[in-house]
Amino acid sequence: LSPSSAASDVYKRQSKGSVVSREELCSQLWNERPNNSHLSQTSVLIKRIKMKLEIAGFDPEMIKTIWGSGYVLKKGVFEKDFLVKI
Repeated sequence: LSPSSAASDVYKRQSKGSVVSREELCSQLWNERPNNSHLSQTSVLIKRIKMKLEIAGFDPEMIKTIWGSGYVLKKGVFEKDFLVKI
């Protein structure tokens, strides 16, 4: 899956209010079972996305880390104004 396809899938689940685990993200991004390397890369990727959100003037906690569970997107992440600004 492309990153946009993976993001789309995550968004669909987020609209239902569920947490997306690192393992799920790894499976989506690399199309294989998660391993320690991919899990670490996923954590770094989320951290970098949060840094870019902050630089762009957004709350980095739009992507909330739920320790031991995964990640939750705050409402409004995919709104038009947000997407135009980044």
